[in-house]
Amino acid sequence: MSGPPVGFPWLRDVGDNPNINRNPPPPPTYRTCDRHNPCPVFDRLPPGAILINDEPRFYGPPPEFAVPVRDPAPQYVVNPPPAPVPRVPQAPVAFAQTGYQWVGGAMPAAPVPPHPPCDGTFGAVPPPQTDPSVFPGGRLPGVTTFEAGEHTVFCWIKGVDPPWAQPGMPLTVEFVHVESNWTVDDLINKLNNNARDSFGCAITECLESGRGVWGQGTTFVYGTQQSHQKLWEVGWDKTRNRDMHPTLHGMDFQDLLGKNM
Repeated sequence: MSGPPVGFPWLRDVGDNPNINRNPPPPPTYRTCDRHNPCPVFDRLPPGAILINDEPRFYGPPPEFAVPVRDPAPQYVVNPPPAPVPRVPQAPVAFAQTGYQWVGGAMPAAPVPPHPPCDGTFGAVPPPQTDPSVFPGGRLPGVTTFEAGEHTVFCWIKGVDPPWAQPGMPLTVEFVHVESNWTVDDLINKLNNNARDSFGCAITECLESGRGVWGQGTTFVYGTQQSHQKLWEVGWDKTRNRDMHPTLHGMDFQDLLGKNM
């Protein structure tokens, strides 16, 4: 039981009792209305409320039953949802001839992906090649072409007289890119208007000395044992006409039998 400190008498006078709270009373629990803080207007009072100073006071049900007068809620136009897209009916799945049995019959077989065309559906047989720089028949769409692993850059000197016969003569040349695995005979055929048999023809390596001076190198006659060798076997490999490697020039002779070599 609380009381005055030990040794102090009990005081009956409430005004002299130090245990009485003399602070000002707390503010009212209801909101005070003024011109800066107008009270809400009610079209009707809720049950258990009376109006004091234009403000309802509740002595019964809680104030959540009050129905204040408010502006009407804004109206929004909601468009109807779009019509559903009609589904195209799928074709019925073919049933497998064999499979697990169920109530409706055999279970449908899994779809098998189509095989790539491999039954002669790439068109007609290509005609003979007339231009050695064009792939015979053209490239086929969807077909991968495997190239040779090594190629040789060959400078083809065109003309009638060999460059070593007239030093400083103007030259007409064409650089060609050929497979290093070709034989010398293959190269002679391509240079000879893509012929199939270049009997009587030959090719001679031309050695460049500088300042328009040329030397005559090795001559390969078509159809001989030497011309049956691969280009890389006679030294005409992928290093020729490349950085820090010797050049490769050659001249073909279509009528070797009528020339004095």
